[in-house]
Amino acid sequence: MLLQYLTTTPSLTLAFYWGPLLTLVILSALPILIFVQGFSQALAGSCLAHERNLLMRAASLVSHAATNIGALKASNMESHESSLLTRIPAALPALPTIWGGTTRASQFVTMAMFIEGFWFGAQGKIQPGGVMSVFWACLIATSNLQMAMPLLVVLAKGKITAAELTSLIVSSTPPHTSTHNDSEGSSPQPHKSLILR
Repeated sequence: MLLQYLTTTPSLTLAFYWGPLLTLVILSALPILIFVQGFSQALAGSCLAHERNLLMRAASLVSHAATNIGALKASNMESHESSLLTRIPAALPALPTIWGGTTRASQFVTMAMFIEGFWFGAQGKIQPGGVMSVFWACLIATSNLQMAMPLLVVLAKGKITAAELTSLIVSSTPPHTSTHNDSEGSSPQPHKSLILR
């Protein structure tokens, strides 16, 4: 995998050597690809957080039912617990739609890029072999970029998870309640929960 990403720079160098203007024409759609990816990451962030909340609710209900299985059987509460679980909506269909739309848009822009490149190459002063060399060098570079795009999905999920963990840690940390006053020279008082132990 590292070898694929290391070939991007030599491919672009070769493309710029054979036809700098043609390379710029072929790669002119890269900002559109980056915009599509950024837009999809922004849309998917809220959907991922909502899906995570739904999964937490479902896991909580299943955990509650599993720990109290004896009481649920004794009081015939299986139908009540299963109705609580069916109230939780299924996983969001918007998330696969976002990822699918992103993939479709990326593939379309990539193909349009190369059609534009061949058209420009036919109009220019570059020989057909040079056009093919630039085309394949740009194809290698952009395909490596396309292979990196699914990793952005994993990165987005990781960022959301890290933000949730950070907020959980911040909310679970007890406030610092030291009553140390330098002017009186008193020692700090322990937290109330420590006194009760």
